[in-house]
Amino acid sequence: MLYYSLSSIILLDSAPSSIINTILNLLIWAVIIGAIYYSIQQNSKFKRQKREQYEALEREYKDALKGYDKAKALELGRLYYGSKRRGGVLTIYDEQALTNDLSTMS
Repeated sequence: MLYYSLSSIILLDSAPSSIINTILNLLIWAVIIGAIYYSIQQNSKFKRQKREQYEALEREYKDALKGYDKAKALELGRLYYGSKRRGGVLTIYDEQALTNDLSTMS
């Protein structure tokens, strides 16, 4: 009889800690999932901003090519083509494309 009552006391003591452990595990998983979700959202926001900047540069460059200011078109062209490359460094092909684009200006 003493064994039964002692084991039931132990089980009762372990039941609340089991519930606490479950709640802690759920909280930890919720924090992990929240952090992952936040990271994905920030990455999406960064990519969207980057794409919008790229599109704005492209529009400005195309508009500059329609004008008469070759220096402005060259500057915007270098920014535009540089935005396509990692680190913003132009390749010889970019410079050739710029030369071709500028030759179409009047």
